[in-house]
Amino acid sequence: MTISPCLQDYCVENWEVSEEWTPIVQSYLQTETGQHLRDTLKQELSKKVQIYPPHPFRALRLCPLPKVKVVIIGQDPYHQEGKADGLAFSISSNYRNKRRDSLQNIWTEYSRSLKTPRTNHTDLTGWAQNGVLLLNYSLTVQANLPNSHAHWGWGVLLQFIVDAILQRPKAPCVFLLWGNFSQQKLNIVPDYPHILVLRASHPSPFSAYKNPNPFMGCNHFSLTQDFLQQFESDWRWETNIACADG
Repeated sequence: MTISPCLQDYCVENWEVSEEWTPIVQSYLQTETGQHLRDTLKQELSKKVQIYPPHPFRALRLCPLPKVKVVIIGQDPYHQEGKADGLAFSISSNYRNKRRDSLQNIWTEYSRSLKTPRTNHTDLTGWAQNGVLLLNYSLTVQANLPNSHAHWGWGVLLQFIVDAILQRPKAPCVFLLWGNFSQQKLNIVPDYPHILVLRASHPSPFSAYKNPNPFMGCNHFSLTQDFLQQFESDWRWETNIACADG
């Protein structure tokens, strides 16, 4: 996949999403927070500030609302040039630096949890196309400034998205909240037997072992698979990885 290195269009309403997400995004843009975010993007881009990723709504384009089975929520996109591809924790195939940071820990925990061979795959497009919604609490970030857009208002849109998923009648879904931002600020109350919420520290090397809920050893992958198989007996992480590796 060939992508521009940074965001070019400040008009959020022009960013492509699957049709089921369109009314949710439009509702957000009609709020004061949404309008302020759009104005802020315009101001920053007019000053030639580099913002990543080039397509912040890529997850909403690849993973339609009716297909969502798992929601993984991290913190913010990679802030290095060319690394973020619009999917949380996924690394652009164009990125030359082989450091995987958070993704390396994700695959280590994945292999341990599911007792499967370890993979070093970096592109998570296959997961997104198979019902894994990969989002960060902040959908954009300024180049070389991690968490620079943490207070821009993206969290309001994330709550809109979460609410839309929770409102689907009896549709099973697992929320994996990795990091303090999503855990502290998103309101996800599992009032339904078809919803599971799991929390852990961020998989970054700086926090993967952080108590009280370290990511390493959290077993989120096996817990997710066991839960979803109660509703769909053939749901497996391996199927999604096979697609991604293809």
